[in-house]
Amino acid sequence: MVFIRAYSNRSCNALSVASTRCYLLKGYLDSRKNQKCQKYSTSPGVLPKNCKVAICGGGVMGASVAYHLAQLGWGPQTIVIEQDKLGGGENSFSSDLVGVFKPTLSQVRICQSSVKLYQELESQGFQTGWKQCGSLCVARTRDRMIVFKRMKSQSVSWGIKCEIVDPQKAKELCPLIRIDDIKGALWIPEDGVADSYKICLSLLEAAKQKGA
Repeated sequence: MVFIRAYSNRSCNALSVASTRCYLLKGYLDSRKNQKCQKYSTSPGVLPKNCKVAICGGGVMGASVAYHLAQLGWGPQTIVIEQDKLGGGENSFSSDLVGVFKPTLSQVRICQSSVKLYQELESQGFQTGWKQCGSLCVARTRDRMIVFKRMKSQSVSWGIKCEIVDPQKAKELCPLIRIDDIKGALWIPEDGVADSYKICLSLLEAAKQKGA
């Protein structure tokens, strides 16, 4: 499975690869269509009378804060407050695409750190849904190919692995696409997809094991 970014000024047509920003996730979004949120299992009892940190919101952001505080030894002094189901907000509807190429270096580093965290959680037995399938940014114009070449040059100093490929190579990477109307593509092998709902619950469970 490869997720694809197609750039153009036309309306989106997945098979002809014409879109301002069109993502093809073969089978992935369909597999999540009927996913239901589950209640997070917490230990019985009332909220503590005192805590040093109260995190309002049990989404992936709140879960991440709780996890990192727990890693720093603040687990017993941290609580997460959620009005509904943990991970049941926007996390349940996100596309879950994880692309390392961002506008700024700081964003790139955050994304790379996130991928590393998902891999570490998986190695510890937590589920994140992380799949390093790679991404294919498809260009239909010469101007877009120039942009891709600049991105390729920038990738060297930013530590991102990527490759400019011709239409035939793009077809080999993703047989689903047509290539008669594209100039080339940018292949980023370290991109992937993850399940933000699973990540949220795994971060909370890992924080809980540290006393949160």
